Amino acid sequence: MPPRLALVIVTVGSSDNLAKCLTSLAAQTMNDFEVVVVSNRNHEQVAKIIEQTAFAPRPLHVIGGERLGYGGACNLGARKSNTPFLVFLNDDTCFKTDWAAELLKGLAAEPKSILQSMVVHESTSQTRTGNPCDVYGAAGITFYKGCGKGEFYASGACIAMSREVFNSLGGFDEALYMYGEDVDLCWRGWIHGWKTVYVPGAKCWHRVSHSSQSGQGRRMSFRGVNNGRLVFATKLLPLSYVLRAWLMSLGGLARDVALLHWPEVLDRLWVLLGCLGRVPALLRERHELFHSEATSPQNALDHLLQLAV
Repeated sequence: MPPRLALVIVTVGSSDNLAKCLTSLAAQTMNDFEVVVVSNRNHEQVAKIIEQTAFAPRPLHVIGGERLGYGGACNLGARKSNTPFLVFLNDDTCFKTDWAAELLKGLAAEPKSILQSMVVHESTSQTRTGNPCDVYGAAGITFYKGCGKGEFYASGACIAMSREVFNSLGGFDEALYMYGEDVDLCWRGWIHGWKTVYVPGAKCWHRVSHSSQSGQGRRMSFRGVNNGRLVFATKLLPLSYVLRAWLMSLGGLARDVALLHWPEVLDRLWVLLGCLGRVPALLRERHELFHSEATSPQNALDHLLQLAV
């Protein structure tokens, strides 16, 4: 029988991370899955890592993503497989041996939901469960005080759903090339009436932001966070928060100019100009999304805030 679960791993070719991830998957007690590795760059290095990993899981497919960003690479990996359920993973994750079995059990029980695995940050032992603080902090705007309870989004380090839900949402928004893709997807899920569910038995460990520790990685991270704030707000938040997000970005630009921080100035300009060019498309998507569900950005936000009490 064909596998029911596709595990899509996005990588840029870190040998230590990817080898550990694949070895951990090969040790799973349940093998009803296939692995799709999407190489966003360093394709030859990725192929070499997989070849040299003694306990890599099978079946395993490798495809090149050509710097698509995280969301674009996930979408490409999803198209490569035909399984009824999908899991998207960072390459710097590893797993408890029954992780796949527990996650598949949760997916079968909640086919109309997006699932959040237990994600333990390796360096701090902090457990991420997708609570409100994560969501609103990831949106880049501090408009909510206190965490409350509940699961509001699934971390992109390990996010799972049925193919039906994934296709209905149109996959990840590729305008969010680094950071915010997971929050955006789950927020749109909530608008459609599909909740995020926490599966504590499916435990994984994540080396948080390991790929953004280099100088180039930090600059990419800086661009990704600022881009995500503008795209997310423009598409999904009430107009007052859209205005606030753009003013925050312009204020940051003015501050960096005053301080003569020219690399940051160039990065902020790159983000602002790119987002300005996407505004018409984002507004169209905003109108279509909320019109189709007969709701509004303010109603969607109020609903999530009420759940957090």
